[in-house]
Amino acid sequence: MRFARWVFLVAGAFGLIPVIHMTLGVLVNGEELLPDMASTGLFLYVSVLQYGLWQVLFFVLATDPARYRPMMIPAFFVQVTAALNPAWLYLYGAVLGIPIVFIDLVLAILFLAAFWLTRLEPKLGAA
Repeated sequence: MRFARWVFLVAGAFGLIPVIHMTLGVLVNGEELLPDMASTGLFLYVSVLQYGLWQVLFFVLATDPARYRPMMIPAFFVQVTAALNPAWLYLYGAVLGIPIVFIDLVLAILFLAAFWLTRLEPKLGAA
C-alpha cells in the first residue's frame, strides 16, 4: 500500500506543476499565449481546471489506496489521455517536444501496478 501512496502522491504533485504554470501563464501573458482569447480561452480554462481536479483526486487516492481502489482505473485512463494529448498536438505541429509523454505513460503503468498490488490490501476503515 505504501507503493500506491507514493505513486499517487508523486503523480498529483507532478500533475499540478503544469496546471499552475499554465494558469499563471495565461493570467500574466494571456494575449501572448492565446491570440484569439474569445474562442479558445474558455476551452483552455475548462481543460486546465478538469486536469487540475484529477490531480486533486490523485492526492485523495494517496490517502487510502485500498479504499479508493476502483478509482484507479479511471485515473489510469486520465493519465493515458494526458500522454496522448501532447503526442496528438505534436503530430499537428502545435507542440515543440513531447518528453512529458513518457513520464505520463510511466505513471499510467505505475497506476496499473498500484491497482494490482492493492487487490488484497485491507481497507484502513475496515475492522
